[in-house]
Amino acid sequence: MAALAAVCAGSPQERDPYWEARAGIENLTGTPLARPDTWSWAPVDRVFYPNSPLWNYFLGVSWLGGGFWGLFLFAFAIIMTFFAFSYVLARRLGAHPLGALAGLVFGFSWAMPMVSARATMGVQVLLLAGLYLMMWWRPRVLRHSALVNGVFFGVLSAALSVFGNWIHLSFFTLGPAFGAVWAVYWLASDWPGDWRTRVRDARRWALIVGGEAGLVVGSLTTPYGVAGTLARSRETFVASSTYIMEWISPFHPGILSRWPLMLRWTVAGAICIVAVVCFLGWVVRALRRGHLDNRAAGIMAVGTLAVPLAIAGEQWLRFLGAAILLSIPVWGVAITWAAHQARTWADALPAAHRFKATAERWTRTRSWRIVLAIVCGLLLPFAVLMGPVAHAVPAELQAIEALPGGCRLFTTASVAAPTILTRPDVKVWYDGRADYYGLERLKASNEYFLGTSATAAPEGATCAIFPSLRRADGLPVVTTRLNADPSWRFVRTVNGFDLWLR
Repeated sequence: MAALAAVCAGSPQERDPYWEARAGIENLTGTPLARPDTWSWAPVDRVFYPNSPLWNYFLGVSWLGGGFWGLFLFAFAIIMTFFAFSYVLARRLGAHPLGALAGLVFGFSWAMPMVSARATMGVQVLLLAGLYLMMWWRPRVLRHSALVNGVFFGVLSAALSVFGNWIHLSFFTLGPAFGAVWAVYWLASDWPGDWRTRVRDARRWALIVGGEAGLVVGSLTTPYGVAGTLARSRETFVASSTYIMEWISPFHPGILSRWPLMLRWTVAGAICIVAVVCFLGWVVRALRRGHLDNRAAGIMAVGTLAVPLAIAGEQWLRFLGAAILLSIPVWGVAITWAAHQARTWADALPAAHRFKATAERWTRTRSWRIVLAIVCGLLLPFAVLMGPVAHAVPAELQAIEALPGGCRLFTTASVAAPTILTRPDVKVWYDGRADYYGLERLKASNEYFLGTSATAAPEGATCAIFPSLRRADGLPVVTTRLNADPSWRFVRTVNGFDLWLR
């Protein structure tokens, strides 16, 4: 778990945290949350609203405290916290230690691009924290009156909601919806009595009403107000749903053209469909049996939020990743159950069966612990290189540092983000703030990258950086057009990135 967290923190695929750190630094020095843009040499006519203000503060403090090492340590801490919560919840739901670890690795493998220092990872941690809070409070419920339960859990949920709404605006909708998760858990928990007694129990309803009230009250503290937050969410969706990969379906025909990078999401979408069907079948079977214990209630609570996210993920990729990560504890339980079934099958084989010894060996934990030790030893050097040795320094940094002072940069969003943080004197034409730039700028940038624009670069740009053609993620159309344009001069290749000057 520590090795996976170190690799994700040290060699991030996501670049948004770099410009988010710059936003946090500016806010720390007194810049208002909502303000005109100062990072672009061609700003659009609208105000920039950071959608994760508190997260930006955290990133800004990390940068001021330790530079790239600070960003690495912060990312490592938040990812490790997410892994730890996932593992602990899987164990609480009945997963075997190795089953819980296998569920974590399974979920991580499919949703790895979503595991980063983005604010959405902070939201994932808060959702798991909400699940943990209800399981932690469950043994204490019967010790207190309905009033104490309702007030205490209401205060906890309000604090969670306030924190979440400042971490990322998406919690504005996820927070109140999380009340359904708690309602399912409190009604299904194995307290004394039958269903009639459960429904009439004042403590259950105090927890449900108090928790939902706290979530709703907390959502009123969103940084831009209720109307402003809804407007920000709508603008982000409109701007991103056409050109941003996170906002397309995993079964979109264009995904296959980017095989094998994007094929994982098509397979993940299919896996989630099967998982949702299996989960709903398990719920129906559990209800027909008429007996639900605390573990079953916990699994149903996770599914209450993960299933809608998985369904939404069949249309928009970002929700598919969130569903996979949120359901990691349930994956651990499912793998534990499958391992138990395999062990039962191995034990039932006749003693004379030719595969008896092999089946028994590979359905015991000892063999897998040996395999894990070997795998960990083999991968540890790579984890060290990609983790603390890299410590969140982007590959494009050397090319960014080679830019002349004050030039107006034309580049991709992934290069623009660390430029905004490390070279405040260099303005960018476009970066990853889709909600700020809007649909027209995203459309224009897409035309430049695909080579359908009238010119090789936007009018006014004086420098350009793009991945070299030797890199797997190179943009051959842009590179070819810049090389063919007499108004641009190729300077050199720096660490896999080509640099041009007007």
